[in-house]
Amino acid sequence: MVVQSVTNYKTLNSGSAYNNFKKSNNNQQQKFEASELQTEKRHVKAGAFLGAALGVATTTAIIAKKQGYSLNPMKILSSKMKDWAIFNINKDKKVKYETGEILALGTSSVAGGFAGGAITDDKKNIKAKARESLNQLVGNILIPIGAIGGTGLVYSDMKLKSGKSIQKIVTEAMPQLKNTNRPAKIINGVIKAIPTLAVTVAALGTGIVTGNKVSNFINEKIYKKEIDRDIKPTDFAPHLDDVCLAASIMAPKSTFWSAVARFVPAVLTVPGYEAGSAVEKN
Repeated sequence: MVVQSVTNYKTLNSGSAYNNFKKSNNNQQQKFEASELQTEKRHVKAGAFLGAALGVATTTAIIAKKQGYSLNPMKILSSKMKDWAIFNINKDKKVKYETGEILALGTSSVAGGFAGGAITDDKKNIKAKARESLNQLVGNILIPIGAIGGTGLVYSDMKLKSGKSIQKIVTEAMPQLKNTNRPAKIINGVIKAIPTLAVTVAALGTGIVTGNKVSNFINEKIYKKEIDRDIKPTDFAPHLDDVCLAASIMAPKSTFWSAVARFVPAVLTVPGYEAGSAVEKN
């Protein structure tokens, strides 16, 4: 019985069942190792953050300059802080962060974060940072924001034969309360905003999921390694502007949401930090 058991054990180890199990285990290990980890080294974290912040700050200054703000230090310091480009919440004077601006800020963040992380970290982690940079650029910035921008062009900007946009037609078709008091006006405004909010959320969700799959596919082709990077909470950071856009539709005169939009550049340092602090598992 013992001899027979040993024989069966050897047969199992040399047979296809064992090889299949070993191959499957190796594949799972490779798949797990493909997920980007974040460094524990403080100086690398600092390098990634500073690089991302520098990239965002430079692009923010360029955007402000193009929208009429002066970059002269003397003029900036002689004016009130509430009138500075990054703090101004006046709806007519504030810096506008639309599709082009968000793409520029996100790209500069990732480029700066990657550079800062690469300079301060070991060379063995460069590929992990490159993979995460591509994930951030394609999966969290280009495709999702492109989806929002494209949807906006069709839904809000494109005029039909009637001379109205799809958004205007749908908004006008929404039921409204007949009362004219303040609570009724607020409720009517929320009701009118529901279709646009739904379209924005659907476009954003589709863009993030699609972008994640596309970035995984590209990384697999480049690095010949199975990539299974799931969507993380920080992947939604570049889309604060879209949240502010949807909220501004519901409350166009809201000072609160106008103030929240001022944090868009700061939040966009997240994808750059994620890219620069990525490391290999081993």
